Amino acid sequence: MKFSQNDEEHYILNYFTQHPPRHGRKLLDIGAFDGMTFSNTHALMKQGWEGVFVEASPKMVAACQRNLKGLNAHICQACIVHEPVTGMIPFYDNDQATATTSTAHVEKWKALTPFEAIMLMPVHYNSILSVYGKTFDMVSLDIEGQSAELFMKIFPEMPEVDLWVVEHDDRKEEIKALAQGFDCLYENGENVVLGRVQGS
Repeated sequence: MKFSQNDEEHYILNYFTQHPPRHGRKLLDIGAFDGMTFSNTHALMKQGWEGVFVEASPKMVAACQRNLKGLNAHICQACIVHEPVTGMIPFYDNDQATATTSTAHVEKWKALTPFEAIMLMPVHYNSILSVYGKTFDMVSLDIEGQSAELFMKIFPEMPEVDLWVVEHDDRKEEIKALAQGFDCLYENGENVVLGRVQGS
């Protein structure tokens, strides 16, 4: 059964077949949605990996708990931001994997799907790293309209990660340029998959 939106998981599974995980088969999924639909990590979880799943939507956190039941998953409800923010912020929730804090993203998708604005306390990504650490074999970033910006901040802080899957927000060339020592294994209109060049 295929879980990823396109062919991402094919390249992910192939990478770890050729390059065995160095950090105990650990992954971090920020913007996990329901933990299964369009998931870049669910196939690995079915193989016994340990995962940290971060999702802002209260409804989708409940779905993650159902879909990841019995797997080695740590589920965290957090509205991740890449810059310090004080006070509550609007999160535009829906059931269509396009929930976001980005008003530009809402404008892009509002004709196709309704959004419900709810107020959430923002959590800086460093708070997640301080709890769960920075050492993962793989990181998936999919926070709808904010993933590229998050990658620019978080990538230099996580030098041990061997594989990144990033929703590129039409900034894939910037992402690939920053990821020195990584090959672009796969890219499409949504995501880019970056694997560490062995020896880097």
